[in-house]
Amino acid sequence: MPEQMQSDSLKKSIKFFDFSITMGEIHFKCLKSGEEVDDLYFKFSHKVIPSNDLISIALSTLCGKEYECIEMDLVVSRDALQKIEQFTKAEVSFTDVNEKIKQNNIKNEERAIALSFSGGFDSFAAYCVMPDDTKLVSLDFGHWFQREADFFMQFKPYTVQTNFRRLKYDRASWTFMGVAAILYSDFLNINYHAFGSIFDQNIENFLRNKQDNTYSNYSESFFQHTDMIDVSSFARGLTEVVTVMIVCFYKPEMVKDSLKSLAAQGSEKLYRKSVLVDIVCTRYNLKIDYEMPDTVKYPIKSPYEFGDFILADFLALYVIKHRGIDAASKTVTGIPSEAVVFVNNLSLDFYEKLNPAFIMDIPIIFRSQYLDKLKNAGVTPYSDKDWDEFYIVRDFISKYNKKLKKALNNE
Repeated sequence: MPEQMQSDSLKKSIKFFDFSITMGEIHFKCLKSGEEVDDLYFKFSHKVIPSNDLISIALSTLCGKEYECIEMDLVVSRDALQKIEQFTKAEVSFTDVNEKIKQNNIKNEERAIALSFSGGFDSFAAYCVMPDDTKLVSLDFGHWFQREADFFMQFKPYTVQTNFRRLKYDRASWTFMGVAAILYSDFLNINYHAFGSIFDQNIENFLRNKQDNTYSNYSESFFQHTDMIDVSSFARGLTEVVTVMIVCFYKPEMVKDSLKSLAAQGSEKLYRKSVLVDIVCTRYNLKIDYEMPDTVKYPIKSPYEFGDFILADFLALYVIKHRGIDAASKTVTGIPSEAVVFVNNLSLDFYEKLNPAFIMDIPIIFRSQYLDKLKNAGVTPYSDKDWDEFYIVRDFISKYNKKLKKALNNE
């Protein structure tokens, strides 16, 4: 075998082929190097045929930067090719690249704002504080995620049914969550798009300081390879506690069903969210119907070790403050003994507020309405005291969370 051919055969590759694209459905095959051929599909809730450009960009989210070679049996524009190459950093090839293809296919002049919606508290809260005309786009993964779809279908979102997560095509990049938004982007004329990404989820959010009052994006944006503008900042300045406050205020009648849609009994996620609902309802004297998980019949599976996951570390301190160490220890093990004394010397009120360093990330056309909706739910920006406590909590967690400590040292 020639040396060049042998080298190419050893590269990690993925190929999408045998496409059948009809009104409301896309079927295709996929072959990863060293594996069997998979049959995948996208089925739409509305009569739509996405362009080849949008299909190829959506499929690139299943690749991330996992592969050295990506092949798709599609005819696309030069623009789509370049965007996918930039995003995946791979050698990308198509059946043909047509210089005459225009990627955008706008149906009218009005441009929409959309939210990738799962029905969980994070995206639910984002929806509550986003503009009233926000379009919801959802991925129906079926199978293990059926409870999720059963809930979000009540909102009649623009939905894409697919089996790619069941076949483990969700491992290369988190951006697969944007597939529905990408495929519907021309049909809905989406200009602005948001995920329900919240403050606690990303260590980079903890690097924001009081003086950071201008737009800043610490990480590579998913939207660099689409024509949509990222407005995920609707939720990025909000803690998980605040998302509970918002949903309890705007949609109290749906709290119980939203909790049930989150995860199975015995999961860390369901217990953690339920405890936060319980705390918020107690602190604000809310009469809301919800159920606490039965941890005797369904013991918590796979709790986190303190210091391993920033969201779990961060929320454990709030739970200790308002429910005690026993409740926090059900989902986080190895909590340092000094944590109890530590939180009792603080108010931790900032957990229930908006981190104002993210306000400037909200496009000015949406900002006033956004702040009004937060205020109606009892959510206001940090005070100087809140900033002081935020820094104290951040420093405490960084003593145990190596990733946060490293990020702060490199800041």
